[in-house]
Amino acid sequence: MKKGIPFFSSIFKTIIFFSFISLADLSFAGKILVPMDDEQTDHLKAYSLAYFALDKQAIDVEWLLNYRGGTFLMDDLPPLRDRAKEQGVKFEIIAEEQVQKIYSIIEDENMERVLLEKAPKIAVYTPDFAEPWGKIL
Repeated sequence: MKKGIPFFSSIFKTIIFFSFISLADLSFAGKILVPMDDEQTDHLKAYSLAYFALDKQAIDVEWLLNYRGGTFLMDDLPPLRDRAKEQGVKFEIIAEEQVQKIYSIIEDENMERVLLEKAPKIAVYTPDFAEPWGKIL
């Protein structure tokens, strides 16, 4: 029996192996969607999660204005999942196909995608019932 050239055979196997690994990585790549509509359990801590992603994890966050109350979309990283669970923030893990569908909805309707690249220096939160001239205790 005639054997093939072992060098090319091993290169071929290596290429096939790494191709499968890269495809597996893509299938698990996802995003964390943090809704800001009535489904959100803690709006203030949801903003805190976006700040944590920008400041401590140094990743960009997309703010989807007018989509589900101004949803945040960020890379799915274990520290972000852990932080959201610890703080009781409602979030969803979505696949790339779902992200593309959301982008399509945003393009078709009165919505906007805003890329947040760095954490703000200051943020102010006032509840709905606070008057601009009143004291918040």
